[in-house]
Amino acid sequence: PEIGTKVAMLKTGELDLANVPGEQLPDLKSAGLATEANPVGGLILNVSWGGLLVPEDKRYNPDVHNKDPWVDSRVRKAMAISIDRAAIAKAIYAGYADPAGVPMLTKGVEKYQYAYDPAGAKQLLKDAGYPDGFTFKAMSYIYPSAPETPRLMEALCGYWQQIGLTPKITNIDYAAYVSKNKVTGKTAGEAC
Repeated sequence: PEIGTKVAMLKTGELDLANVPGEQLPDLKSAGLATEANPVGGLILNVSWGGLLVPEDKRYNPDVHNKDPWVDSRVRKAMAISIDRAAIAKAIYAGYADPAGVPMLTKGVEKYQYAYDPAGAKQLLKDAGYPDGFTFKAMSYIYPSAPETPRLMEALCGYWQQIGLTPKITNIDYAAYVSKNKVTGKTAGEAC
């Protein structure tokens, strides 16, 4: 799973094919190796939050669920517009990714291309009753076909800190994350 080892093995010919972060592609190209980015729609990463269950769900607990700040759509939108997706596509994915819409929908996604607006995000948090922000856990794991996911979570948390939130990154093994978040045969991220 260590990226430097994968890159070295690709360069020496010990490895024929590997998923590597986009930022490694220029180095691999300069070493004379063929590279290819995932095609459009090749991978979509979601960040999902817990605590949003409907009362009909057998796991629903009224003392716990629907109490989190992001139950308020203004908080969710504030978190969404505080992220500079174009900067992430350039820095983390070396320009090989397109900024995703929020939320991920198959129809009408163009209307969910929120502009990067940290000042607007701060105002939405204030309007929602969180002028001083709040603290929350942000789960970080290496998604099997996207080794840059921990860096992505760090970037997201950095943007959220800039609007006054206090994310606490919690590293977890991907298999443990999937096991913990099973929802009717799908992971929580797939179900959202």
